[in-house]
Amino acid sequence: MVYALVYPVPSKVHPRVPNDFRVIPREVALVDDLNRALRPIGRAPRVMSVTLAAFSIGLSALVFSESGNVLSFLVGVPATVVAFLSFRIRACADEESLVVRSYLRTTTIRLRDVRAFVDLEYIGFWNLQSGGNGWTNLWLRMLDYTRTSGHGRSLPETMCTRRRGAEIAALLNSYLDAQEMAWKGASDKHAS
Repeated sequence: MVYALVYPVPSKVHPRVPNDFRVIPREVALVDDLNRALRPIGRAPRVMSVTLAAFSIGLSALVFSESGNVLSFLVGVPATVVAFLSFRIRACADEESLVVRSYLRTTTIRLRDVRAFVDLEYIGFWNLQSGGNGWTNLWLRMLDYTRTSGHGRSLPETMCTRRRGAEIAALLNSYLDAQEMAWKGASDKHAS
């Protein structure tokens, strides 16, 4: 196991000893950093969904006040459902996998099967499947990964800002590098 992070912890056993040093495995430190960076995944879809729902409900109320048609509130129902489902969007990682939850499905990615992560321009529902990295794309990014078999897949549910996307991709790739060294070390021990 590779040890990388040493930090002082106040000693509770001996009050006269000011610091007790603990050694944290490098993998744990990277997973904690990665999970901290993954927290904002889902914020952009939540904000956009709630805004769309509020607009749709407001429009429905305006149409209802003008026409008195109760069915006008059905305009706001799909947007409200999307807003509630957007609170399901999350991402988290552990030592073995990355789990990304979207509106209706959950994707679990085994990190041993991944070669690299890249952040790309967001292409999905919120920009009508159009690419580009400008105002038409709202300057949003998403993660894409390539498996060791050569096949790749985009994860539009990881929609986030440009800075956050680059940070998450860099952390995932550094974690993959650290894990690859650990996996190679473990396989070398078993081979000899």
